[in-house]
Amino acid sequence: LELFTLGVRVAWSPGSVGLFPGPTLLHGVSQSSEERLCVAGYFRQSLFTDVGIKRPTWSFRAER
Repeated sequence: LELFTLGVRVAWSPGSVGLFPGPTLLHGVSQSSEERLCVAGYFRQSLFTDVGIKRPTWSFRAER
């Protein structure tokens, strides 16, 4: 997992779980020749609005 906004790259072990605000952290994964599975959940925009987090204006897709 790469969190580009923070300049962090993390190696995951099988069964690892990460929770972070995707709309506020530009993120992605590096290429792999192994099979991987990602399960993503999404919060409603109103949750971010209610706690005062503004949606970023940059693209969510990282060109790497």
